[in-house]
Amino acid sequence: MVEKEQDGFDRILAKMPSCTLDADGRLSQKERYRTLAASVIRVRRRTDVVLIDFAETVDGRMLEKVIAVERECCPWLRFDLDRVTRRLSVRTTDPDMRPALDALGDAFVWTAR
Repeated sequence: MVEKEQDGFDRILAKMPSCTLDADGRLSQKERYRTLAASVIRVRRRTDVVLIDFAETVDGRMLEKVIAVERECCPWLRFDLDRVTRRLSVRTTDPDMRPALDALGDAFVWTAR
């Protein structure tokens, strides 16, 4: 079962045009996504943005860590967290990077299973 979970998350990350996380980094990030997924209320995808809404119970420090890691490994994405509404917006202006938005949204949905 663990292998399937790792394979599934790796398939999601494979949608990222240029993720620079190593195996340990992917595993750590997967666990952070899994923790945060329990607080996800809704994931919406638009052309150049994915919007992720979190419940009041979201671990703010964990979310900040996920954003920091993603900014480091995927600098072509722009992250904006509204702490009042607990909405994370992830954007790209590069059409070639749009698959990464799908991957981020999928990561939260997949790890919630």
